[in-house]
Amino acid sequence: MPRCLLALGANLGNREGTLQEALGGLAELPRTRLITRSNWHDTSPVGGPADQQSFLNGAVVLDTGLEAQELADHFQAIEAQHGRERKIRWAARSLDIDLLLYGRVSIDTPQLVIPHPRMTFRRFVLAPAAEIAGHMVVTGSGWTIAALLDHLRTAPRYVALAAADHQHADRLAGQLCQRLNALRLEDFFPIACQKDNSRLVSAVEWQKHLELLTRLKTSDRETKMSLTPVISGFWHPAEQSRHLMACVQPALVIAVDPTPSESFNERIGGGKAQIECQEFHELIHRPSLGPLAKITAANPEIVVDEAVAAIQAALSD
Repeated sequence: MPRCLLALGANLGNREGTLQEALGGLAELPRTRLITRSNWHDTSPVGGPADQQSFLNGAVVLDTGLEAQELADHFQAIEAQHGRERKIRWAARSLDIDLLLYGRVSIDTPQLVIPHPRMTFRRFVLAPAAEIAGHMVVTGSGWTIAALLDHLRTAPRYVALAAADHQHADRLAGQLCQRLNALRLEDFFPIACQKDNSRLVSAVEWQKHLELLTRLKTSDRETKMSLTPVISGFWHPAEQSRHLMACVQPALVIAVDPTPSESFNERIGGGKAQIECQEFHELIHRPSLGPLAKITAANPEIVVDEAVAAIQAALSD
């Protein structure tokens, strides 16, 4: 039987009562045995409409003989029994049940993605999960639940944007700094530009970059938590990226859709664009990367909203 990890949450009505009833529904599923659950954690909502009530979040470990999609279908049925509606993304909800891990299996279908694509950077998911399943490994990442949570709690408040299209990441970094009142790493030192307007970091400038990150890395936890988030929006060539990770790992890496746009192809040439995208794809699939938010939306406003929500989920207690 696959061992599964679930996330439960509610922020409407009698939150604890609803979650307790959901546990009863999970315990009654066919060919399924509920092993343990975490404490309930009161957390602030991330993303979605303003003025929402706080969430009560928890985690559950169970063994099941059901297929992953069957299990997910049962979860939706339990949600529906408690009045769950899916009209507005990240809106308030009476009950939310997410399948985070299903054994060591990876699944990617239009209906279901396992491991859950946003579990590695959501502290409100990882904190309760670490209570009961800290040893479980997120398939494909090489990281345990406990290691991911510890990283988000102790890493500098530094977010790195990765994209094959340098200008895309550059614009997004500026928008995020405005929305979050964050500092931009590029503002700490000058960056030369290549003929195609992409970023070119000299050896001297890169050393200044590493020195700044080293200072962030050595600051104590209280100082870190009071620091304004620092966002980097330029593409790091593969070799420089390896040096960056050796010095200090970002709390969160946000990977923006690697599909080359028409303007990107025209600007640097279709062949080079494909190479850049391949290098980007290889970088973001390195097991050592840690908390990673992948954003594939085409609408620029949605991209910004998703990136803001990811940063808030990763950096907020």
